[in-house]
Amino acid sequence: MTAGPNGFTDIPRVSITDNDHNEGTILIDSFGFEQQPPIAVKLSANYGRFSLLFKDDVTFVQGKGEQDRVVGTHSLTYSLTHSLTYSLT
Repeated sequence: MTAGPNGFTDIPRVSITDNDHNEGTILIDSFGFEQQPPIAVKLSANYGRFSLLFKDDVTFVQGKGEQDRVVGTHSLTYSLTHSLTYSLT
């Protein structure tokens, strides 16, 4: 992955994990399926700004996911990983 005005700055792969998340409370959705509770994640850019192209099922508590220096989210681990993986490629 690369980013920047000339496309030469390498960006490391992004992965969201929470080692003790499975020890938390399991929620049951309206269809009767088990769901993990959401997690809070804060992303910040030291230089420049970033945008997330895929924002499906991601709830923003800080920023909008477009041209932000700081974004705070409260979403499912899968949704965050999917959004970051496909937005930063």
